Amino acid sequence: MSNNIFNKAFFSKNIIYITFVLMVIGLSLFTDTFLSVTNFQNILRQSSMVGILALGMTYVIVASGIDLSVGSTMALSSCVAASFSTTLGTVWPLPVAILAGLAVGVVVGALNGYIVSYLKIVPFIATLGMQTAVRGLTLVYTSGRPVNALTPEYVAIGKSFTFGLPTPVIIFIVLAVVAWFVLAKTKYGRYLYAIGGNEKAALVSGLNVKKLKFSTYMLNGFVAAIAGIVLSARVAVGSPTAG
Repeated sequence: MSNNIFNKAFFSKNIIYITFVLMVIGLSLFTDTFLSVTNFQNILRQSSMVGILALGMTYVIVASGIDLSVGSTMALSSCVAASFSTTLGTVWPLPVAILAGLAVGVVVGALNGYIVSYLKIVPFIATLGMQTAVRGLTLVYTSGRPVNALTPEYVAIGKSFTFGLPTPVIIFIVLAVVAWFVLAKTKYGRYLYAIGGNEKAALVSGLNVKKLKFSTYMLNGFVAAIAGIVLSARVAVGSPTAG
């Protein structure tokens, strides 16, 4: 009886991992290309954008927030960065294009942070509205058309390899290490966990809750912009409907 209970508990707790293993085994048996190096590189490259977005969202969620506008932020940042690196217009140096895209993400994040932290609007409502507003701004900026004909230097961000791995994967790994260090090894990370655990207690303890929550949304916008730049470089187009 106890063994049955243990087996059921084990299966219930690990159902996602068990399903994943079964899928891998099934795909390995019924396809010839699943276990190829090229396939795994493509999977890693494609999933790295979602991973990057998740890392930015982690800061917000740890501090008991949420940001529904990351998809739109990613789209606007990618289109702005791509517009500075298209051969159909004035071609700016690559660092300028990247900084322009990152600046857009930071601005959107700052707006979200201000509305949530200082105007006390519920994060779900504030970021849902920002999602629509930023998407509309993206469509206006691009006139509803993709930004294509990107420079080879820009496209290399999403399609090149670094240390034998796709560059987007390297970017994700670097950001993951930074996120782990910040959240696990710094005072800032402990402050965010304190806010997420009990915001009133954190406030009474002397933490500047408004400023800290504001910073998480800025960080999230910054990271979403990185994801947008990587995505547009990978597909060689800045799409206003991305994200």
